[in-house]
Amino acid sequence: MGDAGCKELAEAMRAWAELRVLDVSGNGLGGEGAEALTKALRGCCRVEVLALGGNKLMGGEGAMWLATALERLVDIRELDLTGNLMGEEGMRALGAPLQNCKSLQRLDLGGNAIGVGGAPELRGVLMACGKTLRRLGLRANHIGGGDGARQLARGLEECQSLTSLDLGSNGLGPWGAAGVVSALAEHASTLTELGLRHNALGRQGVHVWKTVLSHFTAITDLDLSYNELRGEGAGVVVEGLQQCKGLRRLDLERNLIGGREGVKLAGMLVPMAQLECLNLQGNMLREEGGARLDNGIWGCGGMRPVRVRKGTVAKDVIEQVKSTLPACRVMM
Repeated sequence: MGDAGCKELAEAMRAWAELRVLDVSGNGLGGEGAEALTKALRGCCRVEVLALGGNKLMGGEGAMWLATALERLVDIRELDLTGNLMGEEGMRALGAPLQNCKSLQRLDLGGNAIGVGGAPELRGVLMACGKTLRRLGLRANHIGGGDGARQLARGLEECQSLTSLDLGSNGLGPWGAAGVVSALAEHASTLTELGLRHNALGRQGVHVWKTVLSHFTAITDLDLSYNELRGEGAGVVVEGLQQCKGLRRLDLERNLIGGREGVKLAGMLVPMAQLECLNLQGNMLREEGGARLDNGIWGCGGMRPVRVRKGTVAKDVIEQVKSTLPACRVMM
């Protein structure tokens, strides 16, 4: 649609005073389009769902125009701004208006390079909207493991009703992630989905927050892929989650888990028969002859079959899974 199409849309919106949902995701909306659209939105004060993901609101200009509209959209419940690369400047522009969105239930800011500089504004938004916020997407924002992680943790302490949180690819590191998980633990009984993909947790990271994992009693989906946990770290995770009877999906893809460690890990799955999907793809599950489990999306509890490539099966690991979870089928 681009800026030209957005201007035409903005003109038509003058007659849509009762508009509730507006989705212009992925339309190449730039500064001029953002200006026209946000001016039109001021007359649509009843908008509850606004999706602007995948546009070109780069830098502070587009965010500043959006900020003027948010001042009027006090009833907004869902806001999607993924992939707009607004940066620190954009987050600073949106901070104050977002704090006034007291009905906000879903906020997705993934892929905006908020960085450490935008973390204080993010903290302010979470503290102001934490009581109503249910779903929060912050993937790929370069928050980091130092002050950025501390600011994030302080904000998350106020998110009492959060059910879904995606923090993937933020470089939190072991100590930053530990602070974030500890902050979540206070209200962990509501959280069902947690994404910590690609955060350089390492083995020491999960050891730090092992004691709080059991607090996540409602968790159904946990993504710890690409974190170099190795077998030891993965074992700590599985051990800490054994009391989480609602866990259905656990993603441990590409964590440098070795063959012997895989056998031990499989043995620890005994109390977790409710698992529907365990992803061990891209690890180093080798048998003596050097065969490797290259396609290891495992299904437990009979919901999904084990899928492996013929001739590349770490047989000892598969057999251990079959013995501990009899309902698991293997497809060769």
